[in-house]
Amino acid sequence: MWAKVLRFATMLFVLFAVASLAVVPAAQAQTGEQTPRTPGPSVLATPFPSVTVEEAKLVTLSVELFNNGAVGRMYKLEVSRAPQGWETTFKALGMVVHSIWVGPGKSQSFELQIRPPQNAKGQTGEFALRAASTDGVEDLRLPITVTVAEAIPGASKLLTQYPRLRGQSGSKFEFKLDLVNESSEERLYSLAANAPEGWTVSFKPAYESKQISSIRMKGSETRGLDVEVQSPERAAPGDYQMQLGATAGTDRSQQTLTVQLTGVHKLALSTQSGLLNTAATAGENRVVAWVVENIGGADLQNVTLSSTKPDGWTVTFAPDRLDVVPAGGSREVTMTLQPSNKAIAGDYLLRVSASTPQTSDGKELRVTVETPTAWGLVGAGVVVLAVGGLFGIFRKFGRR
Repeated sequence: MWAKVLRFATMLFVLFAVASLAVVPAAQAQTGEQTPRTPGPSVLATPFPSVTVEEAKLVTLSVELFNNGAVGRMYKLEVSRAPQGWETTFKALGMVVHSIWVGPGKSQSFELQIRPPQNAKGQTGEFALRAASTDGVEDLRLPITVTVAEAIPGASKLLTQYPRLRGQSGSKFEFKLDLVNESSEERLYSLAANAPEGWTVSFKPAYESKQISSIRMKGSETRGLDVEVQSPERAAPGDYQMQLGATAGTDRSQQTLTVQLTGVHKLALSTQSGLLNTAATAGENRVVAWVVENIGGADLQNVTLSSTKPDGWTVTFAPDRLDVVPAGGSREVTMTLQPSNKAIAGDYLLRVSASTPQTSDGKELRVTVETPTAWGLVGAGVVVLAVGGLFGIFRKFGRR
């Protein structure tokens, strides 16, 4: 019996030993500890080792230290070479750092901040970063170059949301613009406009009434401008363009503004002689010549003639309707008037009007009415008869 128990225990021991030999290599493979790590050279690197910046700009570069060794190390950070007057600082997590710990096979990032001195335009600063391990095993170096550029050329913009406006001839148009100085330096801009003949363009600071021809702006500043454009009174309908420019040295920004004129409808009515009085005989025709003049910037369509006259009078126009009077042109109209047969001698007012759906004009004509010649003779005969009768009566009764 005891022999059986001994054989069973021996079998269990063998099985346990085999299982242990199988599990240990697998565990070592999973943890990576089966083969000791082979140390390699560590690296100090930045993705942007050479940069160009504007004057007085703080330069921030990301730097990473890769520890490829088999043990963790402490590294002391320093800038071993830098131009005079340039400031350098190592920072991480918002703190100034002087040394850094990096575990085996790990990496750690930090920032190098470089501030160029004032008036460093066109200068190039060359730097050497050093990360030396405190155990004396590794001494890593990284060269960096920073160039301070002149002001960026062409960094100005003249912008507007509404470059096109519409209205009648003779109207004033107001445009809103923004002048943007995207450079880092202060600039004096000269303002100018190239407009069609007869047009006027003026510049004003936003929300101010004074007219200006130049404006001084700081670096990275935006200023609003009000641009007023006055169109001529008789400009023909159509599109008119103005070229606006803001110039600072060799930098020039441009913007094109467009005004669409619809024209203005305006007419003037007058007699051909320029006189607003005439004479007429009761019951007889009298002809007066009128002139309809288009003094606006748009053609006048369907001009009709009409009159307001005393009772019993007749007034006609030839023609009584004008299909079109072109802008700047004129048309003649003949008016024939006839006072009433019963009109007594005296002055009468007759109003004549010319009108379109958009505009109209009217004038009052003073008409001096005379009685007909026949009636004058009859009246004279009556007077002679009356005088003769009185003379006969005086003679007859005078004898008595």
